[in-house]
Formats: sequence, structure tokens, C-alpha cells
Amino acid sequence: KKSGASITAVTAKVLESSASGYVLEWRYGKTRLLDSDQAKALAQKDMQWIRDFAKELRFELQLGPDGQFVQLRNYEQIKPKIDQMIERVLAMAAQENKSSPEEMKQVGDMMRGMFASRERVESLMLKDVRLLLFPFGMSLDSDAPLTYQAPLPNPFGGENLQADGMISLTSLNRKRGIGTVALGQKLSPASVR
Repeated sequence: KKSGASITAVTAKVLESSASGYVLEWRYGKTRLLDSDQAKALAQKDMQWIRDFAKELRFELQLGPDGQFVQLRNYEQIKPKIDQMIERVLAMAAQENKSSPEEMKQVGDMMRGMFASRERVESLMLKDVRLLLFPFGMSLDSDAPLTYQAPLPNPFGGENLQADGMISLTSLNRKRGIGTVALGQKLSPASVR
């Protein structure tokens, strides 16, 4: 089990606003690792290109009138950059691991499958964004958690997996205008064989 912490700067800008919803531009900035050992390990590897790659991406998030995430609007523009990232990762892995062509093909197919659709990119690359936007428009009660069911993209391909979720208001400081929202999800046992 490993744990680490980091802080990533984010720039959010409203591109469109109407009665039908919003389009929010979301860009990641510099990441600062709070764990010194983790920072040293990443500094020794040539990983700067990943941080540069993340900063190049410009996500256009389509939101509903209540601020709920609807979809990644510019998936088609981002997809070629993701494909470039995959090819670079595969080239580095082939160089370091000296894997056979068959093994590299299998890894490549798996990685391409992970990012093969808009929904998969949303679940993998925008997980944090969706978590931040998730409670928008909800009325939460500190005494009664809200439960829900949600489909999760299957990383192995095929039908979505089902998750049981719970969201609750765990603390509220009215003077400072700050609330703490807890969100938990676990796979529904029936959806995982």
C-alpha cells in the first residue's frame, strides 16, 4: 500500500452560459508533490513530459443548468493528444523492459481501450473534476446521507459496472461559508463476477 499527496493548480473559465447549462474550460497547471521521496523518485525518471502533457490539455466541460457534469464536449480534439501520449508511453516501456512485440501489442491494445471512448476519458482523466462538481445543485442534510446508483465504465471493456454511492454533508461552517462533503462509492457485488 502506498500513499502520497500533491497539489495541482487548476484554471477554470466559463466559456458559455445559458438557461440550458454551461461550458467550463478546465486546465491543469503545475503539480507540486508533498511527499519528498515521491518527488525525488519522479525527478530521477524522465517524467517531466507527463506534466507538460497534462498542461497542454484543454478540457471543455458541458454542464447542466444545476452545474452537474453532462459530458466532455471537446473529446474529438483531445483524442489525438491522448493517442500521442499512449505511443510515447509504449515506446518508453519497450525501451526499458525489452518486452516482446506480442507483449507490447497487448499493452498497447489495453491502453488504447482504456481511452477508446468519450465516457472512458471522462472517467479516467476527469475523475477529480467530476468529484468536485458532483454535489452542485443538491440539497444535502447532515443527518441523512443521499444514496444513489451510478454506472461506471468497465476498464476491461464490455458493459458498465454498477456502483452504490453515498454523499453526505459531514460538516458546515456557516460563518466561513465552508462545508465538507463526503462521497463514497463501491461496486455493487452483483455487477462484478
